[in-house]
This record gives sequence, C-alpha cells and structure tokens, in this order.
Amino acid sequence: MVEASVSLTTATRAYMDDLMKDEVDRLFGVAEERLFRPYVPILAAGEVLRTQPLPEVLWHVTSAEACRKILESRQMLLSDLSTMNDPLEIKLGAKKLLARLRSQMALDCPDFKPFLSVLNDVVRSVSRGCQGLYCHSLTSEIENCRLWRQYGDDGKGCAIGFRGNDLFQRWDTRLVRVLYSKEDHDTLLRHFVEEYLGLVTVYREWSDQREQWSHRMGSFMSRALSSLKRTSFAWEQEWRLVLEPVASSGVPQGQRPCYPVPLEDFGGVSELKV
Repeated sequence: MVEASVSLTTATRAYMDDLMKDEVDRLFGVAEERLFRPYVPILAAGEVLRTQPLPEVLWHVTSAEACRKILESRQMLLSDLSTMNDPLEIKLGAKKLLARLRSQMALDCPDFKPFLSVLNDVVRSVSRGCQGLYCHSLTSEIENCRLWRQYGDDGKGCAIGFRGNDLFQRWDTRLVRVLYSKEDHDTLLRHFVEEYLGLVTVYREWSDQREQWSHRMGSFMSRALSSLKRTSFAWEQEWRLVLEPVASSGVPQGQRPCYPVPLEDFGGVSELKV
C-alpha cells in the first residue's frame, strides 16, 4: 500500500507539472500575441502604437549569386542576430528596457531580480555572438534605391518576394515589424514591462517551472529587443522573422552563424525582381 501511495503521488506530481508547463506556455503565448502580432495596434489609455497593415509582399533583397543559391537549394539562411549590420542590436533596446523597468519598480523588489538575470543573459549572449537566436530580414520598401545599393549588389542584385499573409500564417508572432522612432520604442517597452509584471507571477508562484519561465522570458525579451533599431536605419522599413532553432536540428547553439529554413516554410516564392 505504501508503494502504491508513493506511485500515485509521483504520478499526480507529474500531472501537475504538465499542467503548469502548459499554463506557462499559454500565458507567454497570450502575451506574445498582444505584443507582436503585426496587424494589431497596441491600445493603452487611448494610445495607439503606430503600425501598418501587413504588407501584401515582403521582400528579401540580395545579390544575384545569393539569389541563385537560394532558388537552387530551396532554402533561406537565417543569420545569427549578433552578426546583423547594427552594432547596437539588442543593446539599444536592453538599455532602454532596463531604464523603463527601473522607473516602474524599486530595485530591491523581488520581481526585479529574475528580470535582471534574464536581461543580462540575453545581452551577454548577443555580445558573445552565435547566441542561438536567428533572424531573416525582409522589407516592404522594394522601390528604395538605397536598399538596392546596400543589399542588392549595388543595384545589380535580385529581390525575392514572399506573401505577407503566408508568412504570418506560418510564423505568427515570430514575424515582427522593426520600430525606429523613440515614441514607438517607448510604447513597445512600456507594454513589454506591463506584460512582464503579469508573467512574473508565474515565476513567484510556480518555483518548479522557473527554468522554463526563464527560457520563455529570454525568447520573449529577445524578440522584443530585436524589433528596436536606431532612427538612422528607418529607410530599411524592415520586418524580421526571428527564430530559435529546435534542439533536433542536431547542431549545438553557438557553432554556426546561419540557420537554414526551407523555402516552403516561407510559403514559397511569390515574385522575383531584378
């Protein structure tokens, strides 16, 4: 009878663990939808985050040789976020986010410590490079000559178009619009802090799920920070697909600068421009 009782307790515990894991995933999923769905304006006290409709086509501008390799291999190579062209990637948003949270929370508050730990991990991993967060850059401004000069082999390259709705249907909140203005940065970060203060209740109440919470919070935070860039890059009008490779990819994080994704996962090529 004692063994049966222990077995039941273990099974019950495992069942409760699964329930809590599901609840952590659900809570983060709701927060990610509110913050990242590109076609939904953020509303708060009458304030609207300036947004734009999901573009009909999003473009990847590249050289003719790179375009040929993409079409022949039938895959896109996503770049590690630490290799992007802005040296202040992530760090810009991290600095602003930390200041925002400090203004809303006492530094000795217990809820500040898990936030600071995850933020430090995210910034440190980007600084080291190959942190396991991969990004694919797209644009809605295909007629921008500066874009062709910078990324399209000085105007001699190609642009591969993907239907915006196909991308959204496949990737949902992993497709984020990059924000450039101080006002948009402040609005996004203010809402991020509000979401964080709600999610931290999971950290306080479910001690057994803290590792999962930290992983999901790191992903959530990285996606928010990767959507913020300096005003000087506004001409790019960038949209980003931000992914974390699954463990089954067989390649340990930190050992490659690119991550391949089949073209089919982009919905296939919609248009080509040369």
